[in-house]
Amino acid sequence: MKLLSTVILIAFLFTSCVKENIDIKEDPVVEIPAPEVTQFNPLLNKTAGSESGEGQDIKCFTIVYPFNLLLEDGSEVNVSSNEEFKNWTNDDSNFIVDFIYPLNVKTQTEGTVVMNTNIGLSDLFISCIPDEGWGEDQTGEGVDYGFPVFDINFQNSCFELVYPITITNLEDSISVANNAVELSSIVANEPGLTLFVFPINIVYEDGDTEVIGSSDLLSDEWFLCDRFNLPIISSINTGGQIACYLLKFPIEVETSSGIIKADTEDLFFSLLYSGQITDFVYPLNLIAFNGSELIINSQEAFNAALYNCYFDITNPDVLAIKALRYGYLEGCYSINYPIIVVNEEGVLKTIDNDEELYDSIILSDFITQHLLFPVDVTSAVTQGEIVFNDKASMIEFILYCQ
Repeated sequence: MKLLSTVILIAFLFTSCVKENIDIKEDPVVEIPAPEVTQFNPLLNKTAGSESGEGQDIKCFTIVYPFNLLLEDGSEVNVSSNEEFKNWTNDDSNFIVDFIYPLNVKTQTEGTVVMNTNIGLSDLFISCIPDEGWGEDQTGEGVDYGFPVFDINFQNSCFELVYPITITNLEDSISVANNAVELSSIVANEPGLTLFVFPINIVYEDGDTEVIGSSDLLSDEWFLCDRFNLPIISSINTGGQIACYLLKFPIEVETSSGIIKADTEDLFFSLLYSGQITDFVYPLNLIAFNGSELIINSQEAFNAALYNCYFDITNPDVLAIKALRYGYLEGCYSINYPIIVVNEEGVLKTIDNDEELYDSIILSDFITQHLLFPVDVTSAVTQGEIVFNDKASMIEFILYCQ
């Protein structure tokens, strides 16, 4: 028995020694490479080096130098000038993916602020008042752009959008944004214009909601906010329409930073919707719907011209001379001058052209005046001569023309 135990012990020791001599490999250490960064920030495509060289402009703000950029391979580079930024954007071997946050951002209204995330930068971008798309197509094709998209919220207005909203580009490609972040992404990825698709829903600060059915109605609501002051007593709609007139560009406007010359509707409306315009600089040229031009020399003259856009031609008390000019502005006819008016004192006055007619109605002290008939006009449709023998026949023709 003792011998057997000894044999077993020797066998166990031998077996143990054999196991200790076996080269057992431990689990290898697997190095996991850093994930390749592929999520591109589309705002990088919206940058432009500022003229002052202080940073990269994106709509209504500037990302101030120096800042770091995140590259595709996960590395970072420092950028301190427009030239350095351009060099990296042209580097196809390791393209830029995003900014490194935080960023110093110079805004038009709040000075320099710090953006800590790409979400914050995205919100700032989509809240900018668009600087294009407010007028007609600048290519000359006459396309009415509508109302360009931006996030309307309580920071820039007295109401805000109710999501989801529907937007479109100029190729009628429809997109739906469920929040401001999605809206920013859609707009940033769109190389051209994006426009609201109406109707849209808005909510006011007191919780009341309203359905807005057109760009003109949205414009009206925007300027009803107390924070905005229109330089005139009428709505200014996209395309530069003011009542029965159109603004003729270029125009000069007074702003908090001085007088600015607005060469296009786009510049004018970006200034107007951001609340920078305090008044027009006169003289100001307006275009009536029939193509004729009016020169406005003062705020009072502008208000008087706008008032005449809204009078009721069917009102029996309307003056015949105003009805005559209304038909002319509606494009029904051209007036064959001279015409003669008389005031209540029996004083006669001859009017020889469109400008004198405008002056007589809008600017003259010769206010209570009666048109002497007959009056000759030339039809815009037939080019034939028409003789009005009284006010009733003239108004009947104008109403038929409309």
